[in-house]
Amino acid sequence: MSSPPTLPVAYEHIDPLKTLIPYLLPLLPNSLPLVRRIQHRPQSPHSHIFATFPPSHPPPPPPPLSSASTTLNLETPPAPPFEFAAAWVDRSCAPETECWIFSTWEIRDGHGNFGAFPTSMGAGIDYSFMGKEGTGDGITEEARGGLLAILNAVAELPYPLTAASSLPSRRRVDGGLEDVAGEEKEEDDNEKKKEKEKEKEKDILVIGSLHSSILPLLTSPTDTFTAQRVLSRSSTGNDINIIDPHGRGVLARIGEPTYKFLIPPSLPSPFPSPSPPPSTSNAGKIPPLLLLPGEYTYGTLKREEMAICVRRTAIPRSVATFSELVNVCIRYQHHHHQPEPEVHSSREGKEEEEEEGPVAWAFLSPDGSLSSLHVEPAHRGKGLARAVTSKLMDALIRIGEKNGEAGRGEGWMSSDVYWDNMGGQGVAKGVGGREGWVCRWVGADLRRVREVWGKRGGVLRGR
Repeated sequence: MSSPPTLPVAYEHIDPLKTLIPYLLPLLPNSLPLVRRIQHRPQSPHSHIFATFPPSHPPPPPPPLSSASTTLNLETPPAPPFEFAAAWVDRSCAPETECWIFSTWEIRDGHGNFGAFPTSMGAGIDYSFMGKEGTGDGITEEARGGLLAILNAVAELPYPLTAASSLPSRRRVDGGLEDVAGEEKEEDDNEKKKEKEKEKEKDILVIGSLHSSILPLLTSPTDTFTAQRVLSRSSTGNDINIIDPHGRGVLARIGEPTYKFLIPPSLPSPFPSPSPPPSTSNAGKIPPLLLLPGEYTYGTLKREEMAICVRRTAIPRSVATFSELVNVCIRYQHHHHQPEPEVHSSREGKEEEEEEGPVAWAFLSPDGSLSSLHVEPAHRGKGLARAVTSKLMDALIRIGEKNGEAGRGEGWMSSDVYWDNMGGQGVAKGVGGREGWVCRWVGADLRRVREVWGKRGGVLRGR
């Protein structure tokens, strides 16, 4: 197999299911978040997929039939065929996560090994492999160059209008509204400052679930970091990073560490009743759906019920975002005995059902991660979290079947849990989660990316 270009060039992949996914699937589970994001449908018209090899590059040979299974190697990361980086990006997703990135560096540098998570946040960034000038060996610089090439390609994309900013300006007249687009409007100093702040925020690219081993490639030891619990695009406050202008860093925001749990597609039933066996055609692939106790039933959330999900999650999400995601809920049917009036005392009473609404739910994020899993306190300890997760896995497997995953890692999910959230870690382990690696949400400063890229004299991007 010929090698791809060694110069850092970002190529756009218009049909990534054919030109990029074949390279990512053999690198599961490390590539899992990006694989799932590319597979997610429907895709926004503003989404772009980049990689540091051209889409015309010959695809790798198909894996042997024996490797097409739901078993992933969680002990020894697979060796990549060559060094490359790839990313999915959609600027219209702002202020939520706009980008997912995978680099073979996650496997090559030795930090991608699977094992016990640290029990404290610590410094979080290891520069031990970097030289005195903040540079590394050839592979290190190739990995960094590939990441910068992709980020620079993102910086060159037009910034799409959000749904709010694309609406015409309007004013209230006689109890109604009329358009005032094009008219001069007076703004006070605060409004002008807000507009300037919004302009600055356009240069912050929110990257989700970034493998912690990539941080040294995009930062400098002389940068000042203050980790944010929930990543903010704002340039004000005391919890932003200060990039050393003489260094090599391009990250202006950095979130607190989260632990990536990998959840296999087969879960034991938490209930005494046996689950129905899978059909012959899908034996060994689709996990059996877990039977629920009699008073519970599976369902999906209605849009009007999602406001409670917004209140129950610590991560900023909107009803609009939740409504676009695959979800599963469990509803509680309360059975109570209703006696007949005395005049009919000779007749037996009757059972009535009273639905109390959803008591457990979870969403499938676009990157295939288990999101906003929640069980109401009164219904915990009954295996409902595992049941919801199993039901979502079934949906995820069917998504993989439609998008050509061909048995490689089908049904695998992930869950990102804050480093100090012991309860959340317990839930992840309770649904079969296996410790993977440490990742963070970060904000790349695209103005800084352009500056650093310009000093390198790099190529903008290929097609």
